Amino acid sequence: MLADRRFSADSRLSGYPSVSVASSISRQHFRSFINMDDPEHSRLRRMLISSFTMRQMEALRAPIQSIVDGLIDDMLANGSSADLVRDFALPLHRW
Repeated sequence: MLADRRFSADSRLSGYPSVSVASSISRQHFRSFINMDDPEHSRLRRMLISSFTMRQMEALRAPIQSIVDGLIDDMLANGSSADLVRDFALPLHRW
């Protein structure tokens, strides 16, 4: 399917499956290169690919692990309950 031009990743196209009206509207305004077809997808992918080498991803492992460990330590220090989104996912996303 990935090479078959009869299929499209372009979520703006009519008939593209949607989980809700809101997600359909959102896709019209916020594009991701993941939801693009060639040649636009390939052009952007070539620009980004050098930033995602194994070496560069491995270099991020320790800093990310440190951030995750700190967020978990903070949740544990704050008592027996935590809001996973508020206390973990959102702070991690801001990093």
